[in-house]
Amino acid sequence: MSAGSYVGKYEQEINDAEIAVDNYFNSLPLPSNRLDEAILHLCTVSEDRLRLILHEMGDHTGWQGSAGIENYNRLINDTKFSLNYAIANVCKRLTKHGLPQQYTICKESYECSANLLDKARDYFFASILFIGKKRGQFNSFIEPPNKVFFIDSIASSRNYSQLERTILNGPGAHPISYFCKLFMEPELIPIELKEIYEKSKFTNYQITYKYFPSIARILLSEMEAGTIIPESWQFPWCTTTEFRAFFLALITRAFYHLICVHFGAGTHGINGGGVECLCLRIRKSDLIAQISELSLLDKHTTIKMVNAICYGEKTITPDIALQPLIALYDNTILIAPLNLISSNFERNGLTLHARVDPSSFNKQSHQFENIMLNKALSSIKQRFSHAYPRLLIPNAPETGDIDLAIFDLECSTLLICEMRWTLH
Repeated sequence: MSAGSYVGKYEQEINDAEIAVDNYFNSLPLPSNRLDEAILHLCTVSEDRLRLILHEMGDHTGWQGSAGIENYNRLINDTKFSLNYAIANVCKRLTKHGLPQQYTICKESYECSANLLDKARDYFFASILFIGKKRGQFNSFIEPPNKVFFIDSIASSRNYSQLERTILNGPGAHPISYFCKLFMEPELIPIELKEIYEKSKFTNYQITYKYFPSIARILLSEMEAGTIIPESWQFPWCTTTEFRAFFLALITRAFYHLICVHFGAGTHGINGGGVECLCLRIRKSDLIAQISELSLLDKHTTIKMVNAICYGEKTITPDIALQPLIALYDNTILIAPLNLISSNFERNGLTLHARVDPSSFNKQSHQFENIMLNKALSSIKQRFSHAYPRLLIPNAPETGDIDLAIFDLECSTLLICEMRWTLH
């Protein structure tokens, strides 16, 4: 029996299973009855998990690019996906806003958040199966009473780690690599920054520290931008140069907070490593001012960028990886630092652009194909002398050009290449 006939035969049972999964996920207890506090709990627990993963990852690999690091990459990605699905769930179920004057996370709230994140990860994998069913991507089916079906994975966006390894220049080019180096070797922390967290204060479960732009610039000098976006690319909010300047400044600000909290907790001997302080909560006006000063961007451009990457802005299905700033009810911005700095902001920025303004994205997409073609040619011509880009077929203009044609005269072989650049 064909895969399609199996789909038809058990269509109702599969639909019922999908409804049951949705109902179960939407019935799970929430860590708070207030939306802002629930999101803060979820981000806090997610950050704590990422911190533990990175620490264990560093112990096992020494950040030397071991093959075993792939398992940790998947764990990091699953943690980030679970946060995205968990936040979407609480946003759908809660409407009441509010935060306590002094934020703490008790054992019950932590465990409830952890449970929701775990179930969100399972829900994500279940969604892959049901989406696969709707797209007709069944691979095989086992007859009842087992009622087990297998679907090829179509979650192409899960290839975060593979994409990032492809487009980054090397392990030292990504901010998370620099953080992990300091995480494992704190003696490398700039002495100016050490003075800041050593002088931090701990009151009412909160670590407070002073922010100095001059010290932030020291950290900024260690950050390197990616190279995936063409210099002539125009985002709906800014140019490529402005986009990179903004995100490097934003990552630096999150980095500054993370170091002060993580090592400040050690200074004060705080159990739990200052877990209540892992997320950065900052007034929106202060964030704009600090990013504008650090990035050397004008205030107008900074405001446009901050608004563009606020969770849910002009998007039907928000994604915290694409819009990592969460606007809380009290005009403050919530940032989960490790979720931010471990992502590839260039790829995420392009994905967000494609979602909110597909027309302008598509008009510029040829720029990527040109870059890809030039890179391919530089390698191919080392082996084949007869390689021709954008070859027109004589007397057949209606067919368009061939992206790349490679002739191997010795073997009397012709290879025709159709080049395509995609985000996934």
